[in-house]
Amino acid sequence: MVLKTRILIVDDEMDALDLMEELFLKHGYETFTAKNGIEALNVINEKEPDILISDMVMPEMDGIKLLDIVT
Repeated sequence: MVLKTRILIVDDEMDALDLMEELFLKHGYETFTAKNGIEALNVINEKEPDILISDMVMPEMDGIKLLDIVT
């Protein structure tokens, strides 16, 4: 069984989020999405992604704070 690389995409702009998700799915990655850092932390705890791609400026918790917490 081949495991797919899991990518978490975090962005509050739905168009950007949808575009990135579609791109990574097309290339065979397993993707998860979140609209802000708080939502992303929940996904990280449940799904344990291999890669995190995050917008820097978002409501609730921005990308910088998110990266501070997960690294």
